Amino acid sequence: MQRQVHVFDRRGKLYYHITLPTPEFPHDERMSGTRALQWDASGELLAILPHGNSFAIVWTASTRDIAQSEAGFKAQEACVIAWATNQQILAVGTSKGNLVLYNLARYQKVPIMGKHTRAVACAAWNNTEILAMGATDKQVTLTRGSDGETLNTFSVKLDPYEVLFAEKKAEPGQAKQGSCTLSVNVGKRNLYLITLDPQGQALEQPLELSFQDQYGDIERHLWFGDGYMLLGFSSGNLLVVSTHTKEIHEEVHSYKCLDCCIVDMAYCATLNKAVVAGGSSARVLDLTGAEIKDIPAEAVELPIGQSVFSVAWSPDSQLLTVSTTTGQLHTYLAALPVINSAWGCCLAYCTSLQELAVMDVLHKGTHSRITIPTEPAFLALGPNHLAVGMNNKAWFYELQGSGGQLLAEHDYLGSVEAMQLNEHWAATIFEGRVTVHPIEDSGREESEATFQVPSPGAPGNVTCMALSAHFLIAGTAAGMLLYYHCQDKALLNEFKHKGGAIVKVFPQPYGTRVVYEDDKHAVHLYNAVNDQLLHLEEASLGLATALWDAADPNLFLLSDGQALYTFLYSPVSLHGAGVTLVGKQICAPGRVPLILAEGSVTFQTKSGSLETQLLGSHTALRDSSNRSRDADVMNARFKAAVTLHHFKEAWDAALMLKSPQLWQTLGMAYLHDLDVDSAIRCYRMMGNAGMVSNLEQIQFVEDKNLLSGHILVLLGQDHDAAQASLSEHVLHAEKELFVHSPCPTAALQMRKDLQHWPQALSLANQLDPTQIPPLACNYAQQLEMRAEYGSARAYYQQALTASDPKSSQEYDICKAGVARTSLQVGDTKQGRSIALSSNSPQLCKECAQILEAQEKLPDAAELYERAGMHEKAATIYIQGRAFGLAAPLMALITHNPKLQLEFARAKESQGEYAEAAVAYEAAGDHDAVVRLNLDKLKSPRKAASMVRKGGSREGAQRLAQYCIATRDYQAAVEFLLIARQPQQAFEVAQTHGQMDAYVRSMGVHPTSEDCTRVAAYYETRGNLDAAAQLYAQCGQSHKALKLYMQAGGDSLKKAVNLVAKEQDAALTQQLTQHLQGGRAGTASGSALAADDASKTSTYLVLLYMALGQHEEAAEVAVGLARRAQDAGNYKMAHEQLVSSSQGLREQGMACPTELMRSLMLLHSYILVKALVRMGDHQGAARMLMRVARNITRFPKHVVPILTSTVVECQRADMKSTAFEYAAMLMRPEYRDEINPAYKRKIEAMVRKRDKADEADEAQCECPFCGVAGPETEMDCIHCQNIIPFCIASGKRMLSTDWAECPSCHFPCRLTAFKQVIEAQNQCPMCNQEVSLSSMQLVKDPIRKSG
Repeated sequence: MQRQVHVFDRRGKLYYHITLPTPEFPHDERMSGTRALQWDASGELLAILPHGNSFAIVWTASTRDIAQSEAGFKAQEACVIAWATNQQILAVGTSKGNLVLYNLARYQKVPIMGKHTRAVACAAWNNTEILAMGATDKQVTLTRGSDGETLNTFSVKLDPYEVLFAEKKAEPGQAKQGSCTLSVNVGKRNLYLITLDPQGQALEQPLELSFQDQYGDIERHLWFGDGYMLLGFSSGNLLVVSTHTKEIHEEVHSYKCLDCCIVDMAYCATLNKAVVAGGSSARVLDLTGAEIKDIPAEAVELPIGQSVFSVAWSPDSQLLTVSTTTGQLHTYLAALPVINSAWGCCLAYCTSLQELAVMDVLHKGTHSRITIPTEPAFLALGPNHLAVGMNNKAWFYELQGSGGQLLAEHDYLGSVEAMQLNEHWAATIFEGRVTVHPIEDSGREESEATFQVPSPGAPGNVTCMALSAHFLIAGTAAGMLLYYHCQDKALLNEFKHKGGAIVKVFPQPYGTRVVYEDDKHAVHLYNAVNDQLLHLEEASLGLATALWDAADPNLFLLSDGQALYTFLYSPVSLHGAGVTLVGKQICAPGRVPLILAEGSVTFQTKSGSLETQLLGSHTALRDSSNRSRDADVMNARFKAAVTLHHFKEAWDAALMLKSPQLWQTLGMAYLHDLDVDSAIRCYRMMGNAGMVSNLEQIQFVEDKNLLSGHILVLLGQDHDAAQASLSEHVLHAEKELFVHSPCPTAALQMRKDLQHWPQALSLANQLDPTQIPPLACNYAQQLEMRAEYGSARAYYQQALTASDPKSSQEYDICKAGVARTSLQVGDTKQGRSIALSSNSPQLCKECAQILEAQEKLPDAAELYERAGMHEKAATIYIQGRAFGLAAPLMALITHNPKLQLEFARAKESQGEYAEAAVAYEAAGDHDAVVRLNLDKLKSPRKAASMVRKGGSREGAQRLAQYCIATRDYQAAVEFLLIARQPQQAFEVAQTHGQMDAYVRSMGVHPTSEDCTRVAAYYETRGNLDAAAQLYAQCGQSHKALKLYMQAGGDSLKKAVNLVAKEQDAALTQQLTQHLQGGRAGTASGSALAADDASKTSTYLVLLYMALGQHEEAAEVAVGLARRAQDAGNYKMAHEQLVSSSQGLREQGMACPTELMRSLMLLHSYILVKALVRMGDHQGAARMLMRVARNITRFPKHVVPILTSTVVECQRADMKSTAFEYAAMLMRPEYRDEINPAYKRKIEAMVRKRDKADEADEAQCECPFCGVAGPETEMDCIHCQNIIPFCIASGKRMLSTDWAECPSCHFPCRLTAFKQVIEAQNQCPMCNQEVSLSSMQLVKDPIRKSG
């Protein structure tokens, strides 16, 4: 086998080959000629460990020199090499366990013997230059790289196979520990984790991890991510293990990657990918998520007969190399170089190592594809050209159709750091200088067409540059921002940045505005037109790139590598030029923003592919649903349009939504941009006539400062708050908008509106001295509020001196201010004098409060009294023991018990008991009032009145003892109950016979215990009614009813009320049986028995009525009335029937016919006297005829009634009827009972009958059917209805003259009723007084009565 090492370049071309020396020790010839190949961290030195030699070979790439690292151990084969991570130190381990450290920077060799006793198997360095080695003596050693000292040694169970340093995952809340965790693959079976401090000492016991036997041997392991390990097994399985304490004993993820043994693995941190190789396959895995994801499209399958030996990523992550066991080397392009350049909306980027594409991101089309001679290190795109290059060489292509034509090659004097193109010029920066030259041959000498910045001979201090369409913009280490015109090669503008060196510049396409970053990471926006500078605080964390929107010249985007910040620049606004942050969103790692166009950002990923993302600030404008009429969608669209100043789209959205709030918002946005015409349109749309009128007055103001000032005042904004985000010089300039305008007097008005009183006074001195008094007064008030009393007093005095006393309001304000501030500065005499002479209660109060705070209490009390604050004045007087001054005020104080109590105690202590009692009463201390009236004032009546009024227990107890002592036991019982001592009160009442007083004093709601106790007392003494009442009150209804029935008499009415209240069936039955039994037992017998029966029936009626049994009540009432009628008690019978009929009517029930006929008959008899007194003999005769026809219902007065009938018929010229009833009187049973005064006349009438014809009774219509009939006949012979009778005349009711008594609501003829009321002033039915003014006809009486 050939012992050679071949070095290839990135394109796969052989760069150099190295022939290895002859082996010193025997070895397997079938094996490779080298044990290991390893590059140092710089990529400049290659360490080669040949098989069978005692040394390592170091090859230098730049010089192609070869050096042998002699170990000095001639009998020992070198078996392991390892480069330090940060220095050019090479460690070589030997087969005897010795170590050699080669420091190639110092040309120093440190041989170390006895590090191990057997062959070194593996080695690795950490970031702090500690070397870990594992040997076949089952030992792992840690060695300091600087001197070779052994720091620590660990024993393991089997031979170490692989050692790695990595960062262990930090616990939550802990800082990361750095590369201080050592992982050791022990015998391919276990994994040891050893946590080390920076000095190589173990922080804890080594942790041993074991895995399932089914996985097989651990062939390789590697670290990735935040403390995760990927383990490859001989079974083809992959396992992810976390070093987090909570996860360390668990498998995070397992994956069957290959069907054969895994021979090698490699991890690329940039791409976060791993390659796992075995057999003839190499699988690429994505480790970004929580699980391993195989990427089939990137898998490598070797030709048949080839097997993978090892795999590796290039340092720039672009190449993946796979070597085979048979000597083949396969290199794959894993990621394209992230090299790009943009001009406008066009982007140039790599599609392979030697191919470029130019595309328009807006139109999504590829314009050109260009093949280049070498992999580029830099790239520049212009409107018509493309430049690529590396080191100091560049190739320029003209873009033509789908390709490009090479125009020229250009060699520079140094290695190009960056290049920029515009239409005609190319600019490069190297070694602190910028060289600008034409892209195409201009026909002039190159030296004439080219210029440098700075000019030749000057030190090169340019740190950054950019080309716009016409200008070269360069930033220097001295903080200068330089503008050069390319065509004229002339310096047009220079700006000095005071914050340090300018390190990055990002101009707008036309170059008039530029975003730049200084060496302190401060980011600014510079406007070259007016030298205006704006600081961008939100992006001052390190600027990665800045992009200007190709479609919106005021929109730009900043990126710090982690987030995207979208800004909107407003060159003209209400507050001057400014920048607004309109959006912020996270930028995914590895994505580089290249172009911003219409709110869409084009990114290039780590793999070289392009992606487009819409900014969050533009989502609502570009949303696919933006044409929807949904309110939420349109609101979002409107908000985004206003924020981005896309006012046309905002107007369209507002037109669709028709919301006054949106028009208000849009109008404010227009005013912010000083667009008054558009703002007027908005306010006109929302109907705000006042705002439209105000804006029209300033519509044609051309001066920006004056217009801004007017708008600020019109919007009522606080000027300082509105400018809080601006720098001081801008703020100062904006504060003087009016002063610098053509109308400076407007500044004074603005300052007044904004309450900038010092500035307003200063302006008033210059512009309008007449304004000084009110301004000084206002400023004095402001200073007084700030507690600057001395200055406030001076300004009050100034305003007072300059103001006119006739203008009383302003003069009084200033005078009051002088009084207050005089007191505050200690001039009590002047302040008090002004307050007392002012006759202003408010000023007296304010001055009193100041004096009270200064503890000048007598003066404060005097002013409080003058202010009408009697309570406050009295409080101070009492505290100062000036009771004489407080006394007149106490009578005026009614709502301060605490103060009254304090005054009362003071008066009592002075022996003035009467005044003390009055104060105690005002304070509500009734106990004290009782005590003084009993003990000091000897006024028990006043004490008793106070106890009854206030219910004081202590006072009542004191008064009760007093009453017992004076033998006033009735009062003693009362006050003992008030004192809530019922037992003692009962004993006193029982002992001294004052139980009635006890009952009266129990109150409305006595306790059941009290009621039962007193009821038992009354029951034992035979007072059944009182006992029953108390039993009922405490809920013992059955016992109460029993006693009521035993008591009889009027107690039965209470029994009826009790039964009606309780609604208990048993009680109802018991009382009903008792009353019905009483009726039956006394139905016959003596007059006394009849009277008892009548009373019993009355109570039975009341019971039925109370129980709602109205028909039964009516039946009993009719019977009761008939008995009363039989006994000649017509008035009682009449009242009983009236009451029953009213009760039925109130319940909405019709009165029985029998009840109404009985009532009509009795009422007709009672009505006769009234008719006779009124001279209506015809009506009286008709009523008596009705009664005479039913004379058997009046057994007690048959003869008098018949006699009256004869007399009234004779008077009414009703001869025949008079004769008829006269003849009836001549019957033997009646004849002897005739009044002698009428007897002879009646006898003569019978003997000599007058045969003259008698007139027929008057007719009137039936109100039901309209058929006429006799007016005193209530039965209609046509419709068979019973016609209601008139309570005033006894006749039929007329529908045309129908009314009701307002008291009893019985029907009456209005005309007849008025005659009766005029005669006797009361209703003949209910005997209640009636006012004629309340009488009125009833409409549709039949429907109402029905």
